[in-house]
Amino acid sequence: MRVIFCTNEDIVGNVAANLFLPILRKHEVKMVLSRKAMLPKSDIHPAMQQLHELEQSQPIQRLFPLLERNHDEGEYLTFNQLSEFYGCEMEHVESLKDDSSVDVFADFEPDVILSARFACIFREPHIATAKQGVWNFHSGLLPQYRGVMPTFRAMMNGDKDIGITLHKVTDASIDVGELVDERKLRVAKHRSMMWHVLKLYPLARNMAADLLERLDEDDMPEAIPYAGKAHYYSAPTAEEVDAFEAKGLRLFDMDEYRELLLSYGDAGLGFRPLMRMGNGTVVEAEYAVAA
Repeated sequence: MRVIFCTNEDIVGNVAANLFLPILRKHEVKMVLSRKAMLPKSDIHPAMQQLHELEQSQPIQRLFPLLERNHDEGEYLTFNQLSEFYGCEMEHVESLKDDSSVDVFADFEPDVILSARFACIFREPHIATAKQGVWNFHSGLLPQYRGVMPTFRAMMNGDKDIGITLHKVTDASIDVGELVDERKLRVAKHRSMMWHVLKLYPLARNMAADLLERLDEDDMPEAIPYAGKAHYYSAPTAEEVDAFEAKGLRLFDMDEYRELLLSYGDAGLGFRPLMRMGNGTVVEAEYAVAA
């Protein structure tokens, strides 16, 4: 099959790509990367700004170029290294609002489009390019946690489990469509939100493998009825982040982040991200555990 894999150009999207591309080896693959910051438009909490730095600015602008200059390869590869290793085309998009963006998909003539952490909304012309559908892996349980940062909301609400949901994208509505599968992960209260989000993507990879096996045999999955009350969430406000932290919860943890960097080889081990503090100063991150 011809498969387009869509994700965001950040470190979480990169982890997803590292997990998904090995199961796509027997298919012809193209990667499409969105370039969007997962930030509210206003009222940005300092911890949210730091999360953005750790997820997007620091890896994309500093870590990944360093790995590529040093020809350093660890368990995880950068987007460019993945494209070269798997021989797959890669393209970036800022949005899918203009008609020319349809060609990014139509020119590849995909059978299937897989979306995991992709930050653009598919419109009907994009959906129509995939013969066997567009399938999204949403990092929250549906319909309870539609929208942005569902793991934040589930942890804030004191849920015992978070989850990731596979659904078929049928129109430009957000996080709706035919529910196909979901997998759950027990919340570890001593771990950060970012840690939990990263742990969802191995579950997504397993769902993707099952989906592709069925589609390869022309076995279209049947829709599962939605259960529970639907909620749509926007990005958290500064006050909501304060309330999150007041419960002893964290958006990220620097020693967990260092564990993630170890997956990128020796350069990752020595990398120290720059952090923008609440007063606007930029400092080198410190780890509790020495490198």
